[in-house]
Amino acid sequence: MANDSPALREADIGVAMGERGTAVAREAAAMVLLDDNFATIVKAVRDGRRIFDNLRRAFAYLVGFHIPLLVVALVVPFTGRPLLLLPVHLVILEVVLHPAVSLVFEADPADPDIMQRPPRRRGEGLLSRSLVRPLALGATLAGAVLATYLVADVRRWPIERARGTAFAILLIGQLLLLFVERSPNLPIWRGRPATPTLRWVTTV
Repeated sequence: MANDSPALREADIGVAMGERGTAVAREAAAMVLLDDNFATIVKAVRDGRRIFDNLRRAFAYLVGFHIPLLVVALVVPFTGRPLLLLPVHLVILEVVLHPAVSLVFEADPADPDIMQRPPRRRGEGLLSRSLVRPLALGATLAGAVLATYLVADVRRWPIERARGTAFAILLIGQLLLLFVERSPNLPIWRGRPATPTLRWVTTV
């Protein structure tokens, strides 16, 4: 009906039927149900919440991911030692590891209680939650990598061995960071079950 249009415009999310709704209603609505099935709204909300959760976890991972790279790049030159991360290492991390981990977060299923949660506040974004945990984890990993490299240098290991050991620590730490951020509210041993994508990434 024609008087549907003002109500649909004033609603937070105006919904119109795609098959049985009027052209005026479809023009005014924010959402058009092409199949005229209200169950589609529930499925869309569930998918939207899953995507938002996974994006937030992936962003927290990226914060922790880049802390060691930044710390190592800034600190090592001041010690007078050879660079820890060479261009080939950065290519592996940014071109191979980073996209592969993004696929893991994208493929993660929704939490079992996702539809029991209250709606998010209007305007709540990816940065609305504290970044203390990923920053702390990234700083811890940075310290472990840096300490490994500098101790190896003090013990006069060959530079290739020192660099390779520190890089291995970095890769293991990134894997642990992935497991932590997949289930940020649970201990790592009780976290989300492995998905086929996670198995593929961790075995390649």
